[in-house]
Amino acid sequence: MLNKLERKFGHVGLPNMTLVMLACMVIGYAGELIFDSTWYTLFCLYPPLIFQGQIWRLVTWMILPPSSLNLLSFILLLMVYQFGQILERTLGTFRYNFFIISGLLLTIIGALVGWGIGQLMGIPWVYASYDLYYLAMSTYLMVALLFPEQVVMLYMIIPLKLKWAALIHVAFCLYACVSAIRVYNFSVVVSVLVSFLNVAWMMWNLRNNHVGFHQRAKNKVRQKAFYNQVQEGMQQRKASSYVTKHKCAICGRTERDGDDLEFRFCSKCNGNYEYCQDHLFTHTHKK
Repeated sequence: MLNKLERKFGHVGLPNMTLVMLACMVIGYAGELIFDSTWYTLFCLYPPLIFQGQIWRLVTWMILPPSSLNLLSFILLLMVYQFGQILERTLGTFRYNFFIISGLLLTIIGALVGWGIGQLMGIPWVYASYDLYYLAMSTYLMVALLFPEQVVMLYMIIPLKLKWAALIHVAFCLYACVSAIRVYNFSVVVSVLVSFLNVAWMMWNLRNNHVGFHQRAKNKVRQKAFYNQVQEGMQQRKASSYVTKHKCAICGRTERDGDDLEFRFCSKCNGNYEYCQDHLFTHTHKK
């Protein structure tokens, strides 16, 4: 399905989607500083108010800042742009857009379904702290799964392989889920589950797709080798078919034999004869 969508709509991909997500977070922080809690209460993804007709909340929650931010998550957010660029180059612009958009839609669906299940089970739904934090971090988790042995600088000073940093992130997510359940903040649980589900789905797609990640990498190597061979062949053909402008009638040298060579026609020879500077005055005139 994803291959068919890419063939049909691959030309409409939006580049730098990571930058768009980070810009939404910056707008959210600015709005929170200016309008305080009013900003959050007007735009949060709260299902009861959505069902009452406030449908703008299906979109406006994307500009809310992360509700809780520790030092590790803040530093990782600073690296999200780099991870997003790597993932966009790996998957392609269209597939990366699909990855982000599917995460957004799954978050909205998860919020509505989770609230409905909570109502049926009689569980109070106290908070609705949905934001782009876990979706942005899912790009980092994807890169860690694709390049587990790559080393990053944790806290800018500690070298750490991505696979271990990913495990630390997963541990933080699980801890956040446990802490959120204690205060009935099930929106964190939904956000974490959606981010993990989105990553798992995309990784499954890459592993099972006949033009998956590893095959794409091999194709790029073959394409580069083929391009180099074509360029080399074109240069050889160009060199073999090159017509010289000057040629000495005595030694046969042309302008390709040296940049300092000079050629002149002899006015005393009967015919169109050209000589280099070494034979211009020493040759026997042809009558």
